[in-house]
Amino acid sequence: MENTVSFQEYLLSKGYLFDPKIIENYLLSIKVKPFVIFTGNSGTGKTKLSQLFAEYISDSTQNSGNNSSLIKDNEFLSVKVPVNKSSFENTGWTLSNKYLYDVLPIKESQCDCDILVDNIPAKAYVRVQMQLEYDKNNEKLKNYFKNLFSQDSAKIVDLKINIGAFKEIYDRKSNNEDFIILEQNSNKTAFNERQWFMNNNIFNYLPFKSGYVNCNIVVKNIKSAAKIRLMPRLYFKKNEELQNYLKENEGKKS
Repeated sequence: MENTVSFQEYLLSKGYLFDPKIIENYLLSIKVKPFVIFTGNSGTGKTKLSQLFAEYISDSTQNSGNNSSLIKDNEFLSVKVPVNKSSFENTGWTLSNKYLYDVLPIKESQCDCDILVDNIPAKAYVRVQMQLEYDKNNEKLKNYFKNLFSQDSAKIVDLKINIGAFKEIYDRKSNNEDFIILEQNSNKTAFNERQWFMNNNIFNYLPFKSGYVNCNIVVKNIKSAAKIRLMPRLYFKKNEELQNYLKENEGKKS
């Protein structure tokens, strides 16, 4: 079966970014000779690139991805979003991570961890969520969702996001820190729900850029400008000592 995406697009769908010139030279070299010799420092992706190319040319591997839309459509990533009040009042959603695993290293950025809050230990875990907001001035799209909501508030629709936006939000970093230090506000969400949206300094340790990245979306042939951002969130497990401490120090930074 013929591949319908380029090797560069395939790499992006797997969460890897290589210099396009390196990819071009690599593919040209393979066409000329049956082998290629890589040179470079350890950990720069020499072995991984060859492994990914082997996967790319394998029909069974090429068609086994969770997100078949990347194979069918090499310009947009298809996701499903609910038709709810947020779709036209807030013009946005929190996207399900299952649509993002093939284009961003979401899984690799989520983990269980131990935290220490002013010397109080706790068990915790980090999760990453993506928020998408479309242009609030796009009345056509807002009315589309509003009309759908009046007919069926449980409806789910397809939404497409241009692939290039994920390249913009991806930021490969190399960090081998055993621990990190962040300041978080003690608020009701912290001591009642045991969670925080993490301080932006966390992006120094994650392979993503902080803040919004512009993108384009399409819903039922209605186009709109939009923006996406990743929101790392830290949850800690039930811990009465820590929750009481945070409640007593509400409004302070920990």
